[in-house]
Amino acid sequence: MTDLLERALSDTRRRWVPDDRLGVFEVRMAPATAGGRTLTGVTTSRQALTALRQLGVESGCAVDVTLLPGPAVQDAPAAIVTAALAPLLSLPTTTAEQLSEVLHGEILDVLERRDEWLRVRTSDGYHAWMHGGYAAGGAGEWAEDWTGRARAWAVSAELRGDGGTFRLPIGARVVLQRGGRVETADGRLWGVVGGAVRPEGEWLAEARFVAAPEWALRWFGGAPYRWGGRTEWGIRLLGSRAGDVCGAGQPPAA
Repeated sequence: MTDLLERALSDTRRRWVPDDRLGVFEVRMAPATAGGRTLTGVTTSRQALTALRQLGVESGCAVDVTLLPGPAVQDAPAAIVTAALAPLLSLPTTTAEQLSEVLHGEILDVLERRDEWLRVRTSDGYHAWMHGGYAAGGAGEWAEDWTGRARAWAVSAELRGDGGTFRLPIGARVVLQRGGRVETADGRLWGVVGGAVRPEGEWLAEARFVAAPEWALRWFGGAPYRWGGRTEWGIRLLGSRAGDVCGAGQPPAA
């Protein structure tokens, strides 16, 4: 029976969550107790959860599987990256493999919390872990307000304000105010002293009308290679379109 259940779990994973970068299926059979066997874990797939419940009926197992986002994140289901750059990792530990990166000002869906770590889903569908110190959390309306206002992208910008400086990579999202002042995702105001901050429409128009190799060479020529990297500070440029590197297209391969 155990082997049959393990095969059924594997089949369910392959059918509904074949790529763990683009979904979550962490389900296992807990050690048997006096009450019998229990399937326990988390998943982002409603279809997978339905299949697991049916499997539980057929096998006589209890099913204790949470559909993500879980109830523990209902108070703050969104996060905005406030650091210049944040790594997305395969596991909630600093030694885990980096899958991708998220840039300042990007919005994330929070799926789960474990201590100081957040399991998140990016706008292009990646699922990964990020340390909570890289972002601020809040309600969906709060994140939507930021999205509506943050209509400018940094171009290797160096910002200065309140006696300090803040460097942002290409593609970081900010609010461009009148007079050229910049508001970052943590609410601080800055002047631009290096690089540039450009309106989103201007940036996307260039990405559409400049050939991808020329565009990539212009902005990322000489950048070091970094697994999962998306910026001039380190990049793995595999997207088929210029916009992919800044999250405007499909998820980059990790």
